[in-house]
Amino acid sequence: MEESGDFIFYKHGSSLDTSVGVEDSSIDVASYYLLIEAVDPLCLPSYKGSTFRGGFGMALKKIACKTGDAECSSCMEYRACPYIYIFNTPPPPETEMMRLYDAAPHPFILEPPFDNRRFFQPGDHLAFGLSLLGRGIEHRDLFWDAFEEMGKTGIGKGKGRFKICGIRPAKGDAETADAGQEAELREDVCIRKIHFFERGLERDNGGGRGQISLNFLTPTRIQIQSRPITDIPFHALIRSLLRRASLLYYFHGGGDPSAWDFHGWIERATPVRQMKCDLHWYDWERYSSRQAARMSLGGVVGEVEFDGDIGPFLPLLRAGEILHVGKGTAFGLGKYTVAPFK
Repeated sequence: MEESGDFIFYKHGSSLDTSVGVEDSSIDVASYYLLIEAVDPLCLPSYKGSTFRGGFGMALKKIACKTGDAECSSCMEYRACPYIYIFNTPPPPETEMMRLYDAAPHPFILEPPFDNRRFFQPGDHLAFGLSLLGRGIEHRDLFWDAFEEMGKTGIGKGKGRFKICGIRPAKGDAETADAGQEAELREDVCIRKIHFFERGLERDNGGGRGQISLNFLTPTRIQIQSRPITDIPFHALIRSLLRRASLLYYFHGGGDPSAWDFHGWIERATPVRQMKCDLHWYDWERYSSRQAARMSLGGVVGEVEFDGDIGPFLPLLRAGEILHVGKGTAFGLGKYTVAPFK
């Protein structure tokens, strides 16, 4: 293993040490670009994240399932099955967290391109991003096999086929991938350690006052009392980020967030003012094959600015740039960027 700053390189196929302590409060993330080429004409929706996630789930079950049981919950391999861990992600039976929920956050994030292009002819290229989180990184070979199977089966209207041109480690967004170049599958995987808090930060340090701007690039669905909000106050954003970070840390990073001061952080976030809000609602639907129904999953996109004691929250906000926030993160919802701190 070689270390360079926050980047840790593991040899392909080696075991990963994803254990972290309370003081660390971080999770490992491996991000990639996948470059695919249309074999048949592809007809995709404007927002492609749900289509890719659904196709990936079906392909993953096809190659990972050992028993062929139609009902996963009654299968004897339920707790040991990689498909269940990756795609359904049930909480362990003894867990104290998420007692009221039937699924934990997924250990992956798909990031479709941000353009609205729907039609691709044979030979056209399409790039998208994939981030594997915590112990999900150990299953990266299974992800590649599932994407290859998905390409053979086909996606979108008419089930158009595609082939994978290449996979490469990435730091940015899928839209920046050069579709004119052949990507390369590397034998090493680059792991970023994403910290949620600045280690050693004193809670009474008031030197972080300033302004910051967040640009929500994909529909962001943050809920209060089970209802999506169209305005995002800073405390609601921090509450949602803390929830997501703690669950990922617990279920996929092997950590214990019980020592996190949730109440203190939300209390400190409440006085931060919203300076400007240019958010609008983006409505879209996805078809759920498991529920055999269309589901409305809109969210807000646009820009919002905040002013106040923001400095202590910067690590969490930066982590959210990579981990996303709100509902539907597995298929790319809740993607935002943070403008430079003023």
